[in-house]
Amino acid sequence: MKLVVKIVNKIRAQALQRRLFRTLANEVDCQYGDLLLHSEVRWLSRGRLLKRFNDVLSGIVQFFKQPDEPTPELENSIWLRDFGFLVDITEKLNELNLQLQGRDKELAEMISDIKAFIKKLEFWEQNVINSDSKHFPILSEKISQNPLEPHDNKYHVEVIATLKSNFKSRFKNYNEMALVAQFVVSPFMGIDIQQFAACVMQNYGEDIAATEMEVVCSYVRVITNHLWNTIPNLLL
Repeated sequence: MKLVVKIVNKIRAQALQRRLFRTLANEVDCQYGDLLLHSEVRWLSRGRLLKRFNDVLSGIVQFFKQPDEPTPELENSIWLRDFGFLVDITEKLNELNLQLQGRDKELAEMISDIKAFIKKLEFWEQNVINSDSKHFPILSEKISQNPLEPHDNKYHVEVIATLKSNFKSRFKNYNEMALVAQFVVSPFMGIDIQQFAACVMQNYGEDIAATEMEVVCSYVRVITNHLWNTIPNLLL
């Protein structure tokens, strides 16, 4: 990512004289301003920047073939494959980020989205271990451009494994709250009352016995009210 930011900054400095990069430079200015001059962009924006960088990569390679602008990484198949993988994985992170930001998202839905993404990471990790990159289209494209070059997937496996570990660690409390979230969305729908009460006690300090009785009494009231509402008023 550091090399991409460095290259984009060089392009911005000369873009007014070079039509080839004007669109890229304008897009960078609009989305990131002077942020790129000082630091890496945040995760939500990285995917867009990397995708756009890849779209004009052939032109960038030609631009940096000038004697005073040596950038050998742009023609290094190993670097290009790592770059392609970075484009793909940040795109997947962006998709999750946008998914979690949807309007009217319930906590239970967010927990479900995160758990599903962790499962995807496990699936992708196994795919990459088996040298299967079909879920990483830009990486697959870079590999196909130089098929005779041996492909070492160790770095990509490590990145996915680290992401998986970070997600599990960062969102472990969400798993503990899953029962509470499920109860809020769909009370009494196949809920284990003892497990739910233990979860409430662990996260909110409520007494287990009191919570169990409250849930049972609430369930009885709901069933009773529903029963009487379904019986015709025979007095009318």
